[in-house]
Amino acid sequence: MGGGRKALLIYIPPTQLAKYRVLQKTLTDELEKKMSTTHCCVVILANRTMVSSMTWARSTNKSGLRPRNRSLKAVQEAILDDLVFPSEIVGKRIKVKTSGDRIITVQLSAKDKESVTDRADVIQSIYKALTAKQIALDI
Repeated sequence: MGGGRKALLIYIPPTQLAKYRVLQKTLTDELEKKMSTTHCCVVILANRTMVSSMTWARSTNKSGLRPRNRSLKAVQEAILDDLVFPSEIVGKRIKVKTSGDRIITVQLSAKDKESVTDRADVIQSIYKALTAKQIALDI
């Protein structure tokens, strides 16, 4: 992930995410202790599925519209929520540079500042790898 750090992504079913959120702090701390020699950051993500609207519409056994939680934008927002879990997202801004590059500035709540600041670079690189979008965390 850069700087000699590694990240361990744990994918779980989305239906069990609420149960893991209760244990997430303890679970990630224990796994990071086990892997303390490799400077590893542990992240728990829900395994969400994106469905194209064209694929959904052409399917013969589906009726109605595609569910909102299966769209590209909803899945990418949910991934960002999972990555910064102990903290809450307060605001988002999209900055467009003159070269056409887009940077999403994510503002996080200050109450869990210490839990996110030490792994901000890992969160940015994981999000870039999963969604091909660049973010900047503003704490």
